[in-house]
Amino acid sequence: MERSCTTNRVDLCERYCYRHKYRMDHLQHSFSDSRLYQETTCYESGISAIAERLLEAICVAFHAECRIPIRDNSYLQFCAYADQYRREDREYLQDRHEDGNLLTLVKASHEGLVIFPRGVPHKVDILEDEAIVFTGSLLTVLSGGRIPFMDHAVRNPPKSVSRSSLVYFVLPDLKVPYARLTDRSPVHLEALANQLHQGFGNRPFTDK
Repeated sequence: MERSCTTNRVDLCERYCYRHKYRMDHLQHSFSDSRLYQETTCYESGISAIAERLLEAICVAFHAECRIPIRDNSYLQFCAYADQYRREDREYLQDRHEDGNLLTLVKASHEGLVIFPRGVPHKVDILEDEAIVFTGSLLTVLSGGRIPFMDHAVRNPPKSVSRSSLVYFVLPDLKVPYARLTDRSPVHLEALANQLHQGFGNRPFTDK
């Protein structure tokens, strides 16, 4: 389980992650034949293509070449907000935070998402055929501050409900130097990405 990087409180959900970069290793095990695994890989293939198109569109808006490899560095996460983890003294199942990446694409089964544009909380309702995209601080750095990151949270529902979400975290190859989209000045994202990821109680993405 992860914890909030702002309040240090444990997130009230379980997480299961899939990384495309380990696909060949997975094929050596029987679980790779399951329907769940096959549907997971299919979803990841589609959502990663969408993420690539989004980044391409952002680069075009800045009149910059898009050379940001993401698929082998990004990952898909299933979040299960089981009713057994709810606590009456918590306003949020996940406290306010930003993800510390380039983009996050979220598809949720129930309402509960809250965003904080300019620090003001707003409920977000996602329809069945919709997803939402959050910007992360790595994109803020890459854009020279032109694209702010979006804080968000998951509200604790007033009544019992089992909520789940599929979350695609978009990350670049952290060992590669990049150029800011604004002035093309060099920028390294590895240290910042590791620091932010560790803030959630995780190990760093890369070893120094």
